[in-house]
Amino acid sequence: MKFFLRKIFILSFLILILNSCTNNFQEVTGQIISIESSELNKISKLTLKDFDREIWVFNGNNKSYSHFTSHHLKEHQVSGHPVIIIYEKIGEQLSIVSIEDGDENGH
Repeated sequence: MKFFLRKIFILSFLILILNSCTNNFQEVTGQIISIESSELNKISKLTLKDFDREIWVFNGNNKSYSHFTSHHLKEHQVSGHPVIIIYEKIGEQLSIVSIEDGDENGH
């Protein structure tokens, strides 16, 4: 019995560890429609239209995202060059995890 309980405990622990290591990140590629920022280079909200013309609204959490300054994102918006948004769904909100260039030219 003791051996069985120890096995159950170890198995439960491993499942818990593996489950916490996985993420539910998803991505969408499209063109930026609008950007809202409360501070320089910190995004509070980003709206994107994907290639199926679906509108996505992301929470930027007032964070900066690597080489994607507000100016760089505005360039993408004006030029129409796509971006890739990596996000996770937290409750009903889509929260930005990272932003990448969506074309091979790295605009």
